[in-house]
Amino acid sequence: MSYTDTSGRGAGKVRDDKALLAELASLLDEADIVVGHNTKAFDLKKISARMIQDGMKPHSPVRCIDTYHAAKRAGAFSSNKLANPGFLVEIEVTAVRP
Repeated sequence: MSYTDTSGRGAGKVRDDKALLAELASLLDEADIVVGHNTKAFDLKKISARMIQDGMKPHSPVRCIDTYHAAKRAGAFSSNKLANPGFLVEIEVTAVRP
């Protein structure tokens, strides 16, 4: 699935995103594990908030590997942004919790 927001920002630019949210919910309900950068603290919370605003039922709980938190646990990098070249570390995942 791919989504590009070309609407800009502001109250006059808001579009109906129910179809996008329904597809995201379906993918999250099917997923064994979701992998992303800062996904726990940002993406999943934003998706849940939009679903609540649109009157949708929440997606099922997901198990998540968050590379942002994995990098913080691995060492004291100067930046934990995904674009930071020092971020490239090998991460061994032994247990994944929702």
